[in-house]
Amino acid sequence: MAFEEDNLQGLNPLPEAKELLEIITQKGIPMGVVSNKSSRFLHKEVHHLGWHHYFGVLVGAGDASRDKPAADPVLLALSGLNIPVGQNVWMIGDAPVDWDSALAAGCQPIAIGNRFEPTSSVIVSFENCAELKKIFTKM
Repeated sequence: MAFEEDNLQGLNPLPEAKELLEIITQKGIPMGVVSNKSSRFLHKEVHHLGWHHYFGVLVGAGDASRDKPAADPVLLALSGLNIPVGQNVWMIGDAPVDWDSALAAGCQPIAIGNRFEPTSSVIVSFENCAELKKIFTKM
């Protein structure tokens, strides 16, 4: 339990992440989270941040029959949001496992941040949330 509390206190969202979520929500675009964190930790973190109202579904490790990089968790999230698979569905992630999962599910992988060099399969890449926020603001 001490680990969980320390983990929650040490959460540091990316700069302008909350503002990005607010803009996407205002645009009426449904969102979900697909994570390789355990479902229990994922739910605690999202609630701790006060972000649960932004997301229609949270899919953590073990919720689907296979975890990322398989398509299963993405497909589970889309099913929970009642959204059909397609290239018009963006899966925004900061690691190759996210992009591979998006491709496996038939969605558009979007890279954010610079922790990893985007693979050739990632067509769109954004440096940070502020850059991505500009795209949604123009929609």
